[in-house]
Amino acid sequence: MFRKIILAVCGVLAVRGLAAEPSPRLILSDARLAELKVLAKGDPVLQRYVGDVLKRADRFCEAKKLEHVLVGPRLLFVSRDMLARTYALGLAWRWTGEKKYLEAEERNLQAVCDFADWNPSHFLDVAEMSHAVAIGYDWLRRDLPPELREHVRKQLIALGLEAGERLVKAGKAHWTSGHNNWTQVCCSGLLIGALAVEDSDKQHFAELREPLIEGLRKADKLYAPEGAWDEGVGYWHYATSYLVYGLAALESACGSDFDLSKAEGLDRSAYFPIYLTAPSGEYFSFADVHMHAERKPAPEMFWLAKKFNLPDVLAEEHRIVQGDEAKPCHVIWYAPAPADKPQFKLEKEFNGRVPVVVMRTAWNDPAAWWVGVKAGDNMVSHGHLDVGSFEFEAEGVRWAVDLGSDDYNLPAYFGDKRWTYYRLNTASHNVFMIDGANQPPKGTSKVASFKPGVEMSTVSLDLSGAYPQAQKAVRLVSLDKKKSELRVLDWINLVKPHDITWGMTTAAEIDISAKDRATLKQNGKTIHAMIESPPGAVFTVESAEQKPPQERNAGFKRLEVKLAGVTGSQQIAVKFSR
Repeated sequence: MFRKIILAVCGVLAVRGLAAEPSPRLILSDARLAELKVLAKGDPVLQRYVGDVLKRADRFCEAKKLEHVLVGPRLLFVSRDMLARTYALGLAWRWTGEKKYLEAEERNLQAVCDFADWNPSHFLDVAEMSHAVAIGYDWLRRDLPPELREHVRKQLIALGLEAGERLVKAGKAHWTSGHNNWTQVCCSGLLIGALAVEDSDKQHFAELREPLIEGLRKADKLYAPEGAWDEGVGYWHYATSYLVYGLAALESACGSDFDLSKAEGLDRSAYFPIYLTAPSGEYFSFADVHMHAERKPAPEMFWLAKKFNLPDVLAEEHRIVQGDEAKPCHVIWYAPAPADKPQFKLEKEFNGRVPVVVMRTAWNDPAAWWVGVKAGDNMVSHGHLDVGSFEFEAEGVRWAVDLGSDDYNLPAYFGDKRWTYYRLNTASHNVFMIDGANQPPKGTSKVASFKPGVEMSTVSLDLSGAYPQAQKAVRLVSLDKKKSELRVLDWINLVKPHDITWGMTTAAEIDISAKDRATLKQNGKTIHAMIESPPGAVFTVESAEQKPPQERNAGFKRLEVKLAGVTGSQQIAVKFSR
């Protein structure tokens, strides 16, 4: 009832013309822009961030014309290019008043609004293009030539909003279900589009606001209870950045985010990418995250830090930006870094449908030992058959690797061939296999216990739901912070004889110096692996390379322990040390 009252009030305000503030009214108001300009006069950090945006805009002034070109079934790369251009050029024009930025964005708006469509068969493309065009229209329409302004308005409605309305009315807008990142992207993209034309075409916001806001409310539940994201940290960024865009637009245009920011876990969600970043700067790359994906500047971190009063998050994002390039929304959502350095725990558990535990020996030490372990549900969006998998770093090297996603354009990548692809099935992940079989797609696991400690931290996973061949399957991962040692221990109870293969993917050169000992070398660094149990077990090395059209995985191999025809209680323990 409360939500309906708020929606009704917003509608009344719109009808009376009170919600239709003079342009621009989305994300960056003239008042906020003026505030930033005053702040920048005495803030060299903000000056540098603005300079980064102007350099970015200068590059876009020379960029080639945008064209309607699909990659596989997607126009998404064009939509994202347009979005990046719009924010940079729009902010550069509003900050400097230099005509070259306005003229470049006019060319971009003309180009994409001359497209026959924005590829509604893959609706993310429409949503991101609607967002881009809406910001360009809202921020620049006072300065656009009248004919272009009207053309942009009509095409934003025809190619964006009406395309979404048709799917909503037909009950085919699956992206309102709140199951994955599509909800934040599609709902926020269309909301921003509808708000951009609300002063002249109120019916579109009136038509879309309830299903889109309710869609975001459903997606918000995925952050519970502690801010993790089922699809991994890469898709956390995509989903959360769009949620923030949507909330910021609603706040600026309607004066309310309809309590969407009160979702359980959202106030702690900014810690998810921080803790899942290893000492090397690379993410724990489970799910369809790219292998070796690195933490990059993420403006939504500024917004979350300000919204939820998280000075340590604000400081950490400033640290990341200092080593890279600021983006336009780093300027828009800017706040000075706090004087105090952030203090983060050495270990962290994120509960949720896909529980994650990360442990390390130190912060701000690129040589620190770090391990990430995941449990959860194989059926989540972008999930792999990999519950129980881990990634491991030491001495600045990623020793245990998740190969990440493969090419989304492979046949039925998201369909009935998904589990035939090596990078997605169990064989490529850092888990054990029974009789060479994949974990079942409906396989689940949970964190049974997590015990952080001053010298030793341990997480125990119950993997029984992912191994139907076993009566019980448990994985213990322990990090000895004093000795800098990692131990992975698997206990499997079998009723009948089965073959077990313990495996870890690595790019290291492997020398099996003794049957139960291996030396791993990579990037001039060395660590040692030792089989602690069972007695007599030996290491073997297999190739992880595949044939096209799959990714080759050139140079990657599997360090394995194989037990043949075993039954009863079996234990495999592998220790890694300097």
